[in-house]
Amino acid sequence: MKLKRKYLLITCLCWQFSAYAQSTIYTNRLAAKDSIQLKNSWISKLITDDLQQAAPHSLAGDSAMKKYVNKITGKPPIGESSRLWNLITPDQQDGAMKLAAVPSPLPIDTDTLLDKLFIHPQYFKLFYSQANFRGSDTLTGTITSSDGIVTPFVLSELHTRFIAYGKPPFDLDCWLTSKNPDIWALVYFCNAYADDETGICVSASRKIPYGESSHIVVRGLNTHMQLVRNEMYDTTLPTHSDSLTVNMKLDNRSASLAMRVNDETLLPGETRAFRNCIVTVKGNNGTLLQFEALTLRYTRDGRAGFANLPAPPVTVTVNRNGQQYFKGPVQGAVKFILDAGWKDAEVILED
Repeated sequence: MKLKRKYLLITCLCWQFSAYAQSTIYTNRLAAKDSIQLKNSWISKLITDDLQQAAPHSLAGDSAMKKYVNKITGKPPIGESSRLWNLITPDQQDGAMKLAAVPSPLPIDTDTLLDKLFIHPQYFKLFYSQANFRGSDTLTGTITSSDGIVTPFVLSELHTRFIAYGKPPFDLDCWLTSKNPDIWALVYFCNAYADDETGICVSASRKIPYGESSHIVVRGLNTHMQLVRNEMYDTTLPTHSDSLTVNMKLDNRSASLAMRVNDETLLPGETRAFRNCIVTVKGNNGTLLQFEALTLRYTRDGRAGFANLPAPPVTVTVNRNGQQYFKGPVQGAVKFILDAGWKDAEVILED
């Protein structure tokens, strides 16, 4: 009886070792026609190529993972047209790919960096706003830096801040069409941070009747500018104002003075040609063409501003419809009365 119990105990122990051995399989090759299970997950495919096309119940191999990581990190292949060719170059003797000497980066000029960031900023900022405006007109145009960077813009929101990059000075070129019946489009353009000391160094003002367009070109901008869009109802205009639409040409031939005609302000050497409506208050001696020469000063950042000093005597020429209307010395401000016969007006400033 004791012998039987001993055989039974040995048999149970052998069965235990046999069951444990069956949970670990040692083999050279294993083929699964459908799928295999790892714990609670079934694997039916091994991915070796495109990891982005991974299907459910699949397992990625090392090669697929390597290709995916290289792709998303932008690592370029090595070749004659690749960026790595300067680092890894064929040896002249044995042709093997070896590390090549790379020139050291240029030293940073601290003064130049500070100048670009603070003294002469390499960007132009335009603030755009609409006041009392319910129409659907849109301002479109470009801003061009002195180093040739052209930045297009579309302004249609109520309040927008637009930034163009490049080396100053900048040129602004834009179009506006008045598309709303019985409404005149009003646009005023000037430097954004004008104060009593510097005044307004550059400005443009346009009143555009329904169905017409205005082309605004302002050159030599060194400071941030603001562009304000407004409106005027055509039905109330004759009651309160005198108006005359003419083709304007302004030519500032002075070497040092700014020129202002109505609300258009030009820097030295600047010219403008545009179609505009001149509006004045009724009873104020009719439609007026107002001229003024102003002395300029330049701040440290290159921003031009008006000093509160009178300009020296200058020569002003006013042409009416291609014929000379006035020419003579002027100091300070002067006004010219326009009648309905004016179709073209030209104003020239000379030192």
